[in-house]
Amino acid sequence: QREQQQGLGKPIIYAEFNGYRLVAVGSELLWSKEWRTFHDFLFACLPRVIGQEWAANEQKQSPDSWHPLFRLHEAVRALRFEHHVPSRTIQSATLTGAAAAYLGLAYALYLLGHNAAVQDRLV
Repeated sequence: QREQQQGLGKPIIYAEFNGYRLVAVGSELLWSKEWRTFHDFLFACLPRVIGQEWAANEQKQSPDSWHPLFRLHEAVRALRFEHHVPSRTIQSATLTGAAAAYLGLAYALYLLGHNAAVQDRLV
């Protein structure tokens, strides 16, 4: 079942400790108290791989000149904000094309980082 869901690479390695969710990505261990689901981790994963500096530079530009990836990021951020219910621990929303593309890219980058070295020139 794991191979059908995750493929032939390493399994997702995660743990919970003192209110933190920990996820192994290759030889790195990432953690947050904000992650309730693996999707929460994926939403945080993409900006980490692409770089906060890049995102900050994109945000300074007018929306018309944003990189397509940053447009996608902003569309997903708006979707998550629109459907956020403060009283719920785990948030939900209907999957949009933008969210599917964003999560797909984030998952692909996670798999590369977890199973092989992601080359800087690729990112």
